[in-house]
Amino acid sequence: MSRLSHLSLVVYLLMGVLLLSSCDRQPDPQSSLTRAEDLPQARLVTLSPALTKMVVDLGQKELLVGTARNDNAAPENLPAVGDVLDINTEALLRLRPTHVLSMAVKDGDDARLAELARRNNFVLGTYPSPLNLDEVGKILFDETELTGQGLDKKVPSLGVLLGVPLAASRVKLRMLTQLAQLSEVTSNTTRPRVLLLLATSPAVALGPGTVHSELLNNVNATNAADSASVGAPSFDREKLLAAAPDVLLYLSPGGPPLEDLATDVRFVLFRDLDIPAVKNGRIYVLNDPLILLPSTNVASIAADMAKALHPSLTEKIDALMAVESTLLRPSGPMVPEAGQAPLPRTPAWETLAR
Repeated sequence: MSRLSHLSLVVYLLMGVLLLSSCDRQPDPQSSLTRAEDLPQARLVTLSPALTKMVVDLGQKELLVGTARNDNAAPENLPAVGDVLDINTEALLRLRPTHVLSMAVKDGDDARLAELARRNNFVLGTYPSPLNLDEVGKILFDETELTGQGLDKKVPSLGVLLGVPLAASRVKLRMLTQLAQLSEVTSNTTRPRVLLLLATSPAVALGPGTVHSELLNNVNATNAADSASVGAPSFDREKLLAAAPDVLLYLSPGGPPLEDLATDVRFVLFRDLDIPAVKNGRIYVLNDPLILLPSTNVASIAADMAKALHPSLTEKIDALMAVESTLLRPSGPMVPEAGQAPLPRTPAWETLAR
């Protein structure tokens, strides 16, 4: 099944979920996911910017009391508590969190956090770092949870965890719809070989088995590092010549725009390289502060990639990213309006705690 066909199938399934849900948006008083009136207010610390972005996009930023350092997705003025590998214990405990959410890079990353959670009576929820778009979507909302089949997972999806499954399904549907539309718009273009650079001196790229590599494929491009055996391979001059990328995309969150190649010190390694990207002047810096997040912004990342790779489609891409149907717009009682008190904890939090 092609990438576009797979995305379209998921979109149709989510449309069905939303159409059924929209028939009656009032919470079922007997549902264990919505009967939360007597539970204490959640105080949420996120140690992953990708999770912070999801919480904010679900309309639940009022639950956040702290984040990791250098979190560009965080609302202003939230205190930082370090990161999953270097926690400032005093700063974390001062926030009196009820729940701490993180993404594990590898097994055992959260051993110290688990001990802190046990001693200080907060819930620790650790999601695996997503390797593809499907895993990003399931962190946000997993359709199997609607039937109860997915509720035995170690950590529920954020939509269930926060008690906003309908809002989460809308956000996920919007994300996948935009990705499917980008795939369709770019499907008839010439397919370039692209090197996704994380660093330029030395050169480090994003390899296969990563969300961003899948996004490249979604906008009709090939990852020039697709033969690498690791997710972030290094490239010396010899490997760059062998890879022969048509385009260089440097993912530099918040970084300065590209200067002239002859003067931009970030690209010294590439100035005299005999590769198509240099010869044709196809070097771009994508500097959105959230450009590296595997989160609800993946369609925006794909759109930035597509406009750099297929510049003649810029107007079409901007137009489709600006369209948002009424069905996809977060609304209704599951999502707090501006100025409304944040949602209390739901029993899903308690399930996670056990």
